[in-house]
Amino acid sequence: MVTDEVGCNGYENALSECTNGGGAGGLGIISESCYNRTQLAGVRCWNTTLDIRLVNGPSPNEGRVEISDKHGAWGAVCDYGWDIDDGTVACRQLGYSSAVEVYTGSYHGEGNPIVKSMKCVGSEAALSDCLHNGIGRPGNCLVSETASVRCSDDLQDTDISNDVISMVDSITSVLYPELDQLADGESKYFTMDDKADGVLIKSSNPTIDLTPITREANAIVFALESDTHTNESIGIIAAKLISVNVSIPFSSDLTNSEVVSDLVSVTVYVNGRNDTKNANVELVFPTIKISENTELTNMEPICSFLDETVNPVTWSKEGCATISEDFLTSPITCQCNHLTTFAILMQTSEDTSNIDEDAAVGLEVLSYAGLTISNGFLIFTMCIICLLSDLRKSRRYRMLRHLVISLLCTNFCFSFLSFNITNKVVCSIIAACLHYSLLVAFSWMAILSTDMYMCIQHAFGDPERRFVFFRIFGWAFPLLLVIITVSIGGKHYASESCWLNTSNGVTWTFIGPVIFTILIVTVQLSVVGYVAYTKSQSIQNDDDRTKLQQIRTLLYRILLLTPAVGLTWIFGIFQLFNNSIVLQYLFVFSSSFQGFFIWFTQCFLSKEVKSAWKKFKMQHMSNNVDTSSE
Repeated sequence: MVTDEVGCNGYENALSECTNGGGAGGLGIISESCYNRTQLAGVRCWNTTLDIRLVNGPSPNEGRVEISDKHGAWGAVCDYGWDIDDGTVACRQLGYSSAVEVYTGSYHGEGNPIVKSMKCVGSEAALSDCLHNGIGRPGNCLVSETASVRCSDDLQDTDISNDVISMVDSITSVLYPELDQLADGESKYFTMDDKADGVLIKSSNPTIDLTPITREANAIVFALESDTHTNESIGIIAAKLISVNVSIPFSSDLTNSEVVSDLVSVTVYVNGRNDTKNANVELVFPTIKISENTELTNMEPICSFLDETVNPVTWSKEGCATISEDFLTSPITCQCNHLTTFAILMQTSEDTSNIDEDAAVGLEVLSYAGLTISNGFLIFTMCIICLLSDLRKSRRYRMLRHLVISLLCTNFCFSFLSFNITNKVVCSIIAACLHYSLLVAFSWMAILSTDMYMCIQHAFGDPERRFVFFRIFGWAFPLLLVIITVSIGGKHYASESCWLNTSNGVTWTFIGPVIFTILIVTVQLSVVGYVAYTKSQSIQNDDDRTKLQQIRTLLYRILLLTPAVGLTWIFGIFQLFNNSIVLQYLFVFSSSFQGFFIWFTQCFLSKEVKSAWKKFKMQHMSNNVDTSSE
């Protein structure tokens, strides 16, 4: 023995720099209690960066931090000492530029901790490089004491492009001369310095039948059909990347996902030109790689690829179809209409996580039965307004007519969601139409409330001139907002379900206006209610009593109309953040009775409608009398 009582803080470059029983430089000074040769210190070194991930977050860059041990088992990071420096290292390891905020106390749900007392300086490359109590040594840390982080929205231009895209470019540039030397109909397997295994193929046939990519017994196989119209031979480089870390950070609508397969790259050359985009490919993955602790409930495999057309490079599933009967026991087939770098992602099926099959069928039946009922009453309301001449002249009912038209358009667009639409362009068009019609409906809801407010607070204004402005605003402003959103969102504007993409903030172009409309209407109703109350305290003559009655009537109608339109989509907004069966049923019921409430509150209970109906009947009877007398 040469020393004892060694004390290091973790940042020393050598053990000799740590304190010991003899003080600084005190090697050779050993306490009497340590002369027993059985009290020897040992260590097991492990030079491996551990993967981390974020789970249970509302977006890919936020969630509970989990770290994998050397066996691939995932566990939470205890929140003891968790601070912004620790969060920054975690975010940088995942590919984000920095940490925005850190959370403690199971902010993103409980988890089983496997490490605690994380202490990072902030310059470390990975969370496992920081000081901690050791992986698998959580001590007395509770499942409710888990660390979380929200990373910046911007990704570093590192992991994806450097580790995958650059590697593929390097492989193809090295192998192309060898591919060019192959004879027509010849193939050759290759291995590249532990970077990739694969096959080179040269063929005059633009269709390649299922071919193993490697020599392995259980290899990934591919088939290809090139769209080339030339008689020249095509060259193919198909490679399985083996040295790249497949746990790559990504930003896309594939939230709550993880890579569970090898990465496969397929490149096609025609006359020395890369013709990768003009080909269809079928890939069959015989197995996937799932860690023992992965929760498979409501999980599904997704065929995905690295989309190099966007910056930063991201995972996407556009143009790829996934065919899988049982991903645990049978192969997964990917059919894509383009070539690039592919992998299988395992994604949480959040849309059905809280709904069993019977409940889903019940919701579907109620949705379309309610849609039919709602449309019936909306059409009935339109007929009443158009039939009665007094209502056609009424400014308020002309505004109501615009609201009813927008709701009918909304229901019409919504009915298309029952079809299984796979075309991305058609899906985006439906999402845009639904987005626009809903914004128009809320615009006219705000216009009805604002008109009532203006009539009371600014009684001497010109209502007809105001109505002209309202008509332009009610239809043009939502259109402008949708055009801007589509221009910014591009191909990520719509989700797979033909609604606004929830992973990139596009939904806030609907949620924001809805919340703003509800706030505006609430404030205006409060002001009008206060005016009605003050007038009720100072009635002096019949004119005051008449004005008060008019104010109460307007207030009463808008109060009844607001829940019919607003309450439905309040449930819809809550459903985006908590997809529970209760909220879904509330949304279905409220939307089903939307048309009925509008007819009931604005027609059935309206004295103005009753008066117009009596006048219409009198005119009709008078016309009949005149006709019979002739």
